Amino acid sequence: MEQAMREWYITNSYGVEISFNAGDPFRLTNIEGLGVNNVSFSESQTIHAVGTTISASSVEGREITLEGDMKSTYANRRKLLDTLLPDNDLIFRVVDKEADVDHYIKCQVKKSPEISEDQEVYKKFQFVLYASYPYWRDNKESIVAFVTYNSGFKFKRSFSNTIPWKVGSRDVNQLTYAVNKGSDKTGFLARFEATGYVKGPEILKVLTQENIKFPNLEMGEGDVLLVSTYENERYCKLISNGIEKNIYYLMDDDSNFFVLDKGSNAVRFDASSNIGNLYCTISFANTYVGE
Repeated sequence: MEQAMREWYITNSYGVEISFNAGDPFRLTNIEGLGVNNVSFSESQTIHAVGTTISASSVEGREITLEGDMKSTYANRRKLLDTLLPDNDLIFRVVDKEADVDHYIKCQVKKSPEISEDQEVYKKFQFVLYASYPYWRDNKESIVAFVTYNSGFKFKRSFSNTIPWKVGSRDVNQLTYAVNKGSDKTGFLARFEATGYVKGPEILKVLTQENIKFPNLEMGEGDVLLVSTYENERYCKLISNGIEKNIYYLMDDDSNFFVLDKGSNAVRFDASSNIGNLYCTISFANTYVGE
């Protein structure tokens, strides 16, 4: 198998994980669909024209077929079946330490494990995974902070009872840059946290002037606003006093769930009042069209 230097893991939504690596009772002998992307087109053709005109295109979901074998015990059979549950969200992860790769793809079981019924010491199996969002993501997210802290002193130091001194200072940089090193555009998660009263939080993509804005949203101390622009995972939630609430209806009509382009993206955050009481970070995972 060409992927022998790689480590493979599948984890379901209950945290049950199965690995297919050296020393494990499970082994993968073939994987198909890691890098192939199928694209569908909407086309039109006029009379006497040569060829067609493409009006739209979309990348289809990804099917991944895995084949392998396992040591023939009931416990191993149970482990395989209990991990690859139908109608359950899965994380399929690949690690290659030499290539500095740690990627994952979200998927579900399309065909549950088919296990050979012979009496061999090792039983063969095959199953199929389906990823509605077909791109792979970095397992480690990049985090960009608009608010940073600077140290006000270094050890060793003496302290005065009469001369004022600071432990540190807080810098608010409303404009910062998010560098997307992946193959294509990617969504992100914006996190706003209020340390006091704030009204009208927003975040802006400077180049295109696309924004996500909540002009009538009022936040109090400890409130957290989460906005995700990931494909198939878009939402905006306010967490206040431990209660989570969908506030999509408070988003400005001209707002949209913009994404980060490949390369450097200038991003700005703001508020209509009391921006000094607002912390903001954005986190994102670089995406890759194949593995």
